[in-house]
Amino acid sequence: MKASIKAFLPLLMLLCMGCGKEPAVVGNSRNGQEVPSYNPAGNLVIFVDSLESIPFDEVETPCTHLCYAVYDMEGKRIKQSNQKLGDKHYGAVGMQLDDGAYQLVVLAHSGKKNPTMTNSAKIQFSNATGYSDTYLYRTCLDVAASQQIIHVKPRRVTALVRFVISDTVPDSIAQMHFRYTGGSGHLDASTGRGVTHSTQEVTVEVQAGASGIRCDLYTFPFANGDTLHLTATALDSDGSETLQREFNVPVAIDQISWLVGSFFRRNPDAWTVIPDRSFTSRWGNEVWISY
Repeated sequence: MKASIKAFLPLLMLLCMGCGKEPAVVGNSRNGQEVPSYNPAGNLVIFVDSLESIPFDEVETPCTHLCYAVYDMEGKRIKQSNQKLGDKHYGAVGMQLDDGAYQLVVLAHSGKKNPTMTNSAKIQFSNATGYSDTYLYRTCLDVAASQQIIHVKPRRVTALVRFVISDTVPDSIAQMHFRYTGGSGHLDASTGRGVTHSTQEVTVEVQAGASGIRCDLYTFPFANGDTLHLTATALDSDGSETLQREFNVPVAIDQISWLVGSFFRRNPDAWTVIPDRSFTSRWGNEVWISY
């Protein structure tokens, strides 16, 4: 992998609220340097330089998928190219397009599968696809016969609820199931916001006797100041419910909402939890809530 197309990062706010508000960097050089020696074929060449303006060589946990989609100005998808971490030229792609005006959407994520991107106003992740930290770049550009090289820096469009179980998992428990509403699994690329009122679900395997379990739940907020209604359920090895609790959690783009407590303790009056602040992140904001 070339030095200019380095491995990937995970994880700020939304990026492009409309065409022209954050124009792409187009030209034959980057930061005063020549274009990388690897130059994909096509009259539109896209290099993902970084996420959140953090260079690839500083990334510890990479996003595993990149999706590049080109739409006409009416929103009809013209072309799409997908890459997964480990591909030879991950972070660089070329496309051959007819002359004209287009919308470009670049998405970075770590879902189990790529979302459905037929409609840029409704990029669809699902419970089966999986939810992850997600970054977006969108711009409008004119493509001509001569090659254009564009360097992009997608930015975070997700909110994260980090659910921490600080007490010990009982012997009978095999899974935690999370069901939450108030956010969206579908993204509008033109706004960087959630677009449908989704019911999102995540199931996590847990080990009996373990403590400090941490479960990350992602969503696309409709607006900063949204609230997720979260139902957390402990399941036994047969999938039967043994304990269920409900929470209302404030969320915002580029914010971690830590929800920390003793989930299995019987007496709510005994819940006295001090969040473990040893975890670090590059998120823009963090909110701490004890339960």
